[in-house]
Amino acid sequence: MRVGSRLGRLCLFLIAVGAGVSVLIATADRYLWPRVAWQQERYDAVADYLRAHSLAQDRIFVWGNSPEIYLYARRRMATRYMSVNYQTGHVWGTPANDLGGKPDLAHVPVDSWDKLIADLEHNRPLFIIDAAAGRLAKMDDEPIARHPRMAAFVKQSYDLAATVLGVPIYRLRGSDDENKANSARPAEEQRATDQR
Repeated sequence: MRVGSRLGRLCLFLIAVGAGVSVLIATADRYLWPRVAWQQERYDAVADYLRAHSLAQDRIFVWGNSPEIYLYARRRMATRYMSVNYQTGHVWGTPANDLGGKPDLAHVPVDSWDKLIADLEHNRPLFIIDAAAGRLAKMDDEPIARHPRMAAFVKQSYDLAATVLGVPIYRLRGSDDENKANSARPAEEQRATDQR
């Protein structure tokens, strides 16, 4: 009986230590990696804005290297590209993807811009988020304004709807107004957004 009791206490002790270490790591994350915490705050705020101003079936497009926004906003991608590394030359795993790294334009697929614009024209996302202009995910030097084709696409059909913690969000010109979107949102999704 004593062996079982000791084993039980040891298990409880190990569980408590594991839980404590887990909480410590989660708390220390903001102090050890402040840039990660800074970005996470923006991802959450942008996602909250998108959920509050769109319907679950609406598509969005995130310009930059911040696919987390799609997940947190619970909105579908408007293109086949979860990031714009293929258009900007910020190739993963190379010095070009480091903050301030020189883009590797030699490895940009020739048709990536044509495919991106075709997807955007076909799917017409309700929102375009310029995560790069918001200085997220090492794309500080690649805002939409630096890319003539993307800048022209946005200028033609979108208006700046909001800037959330420094992240510009463009809304499709002539799209339903926010009140219609908010009143049409399923009650469950609206409650989840309101609780945040």
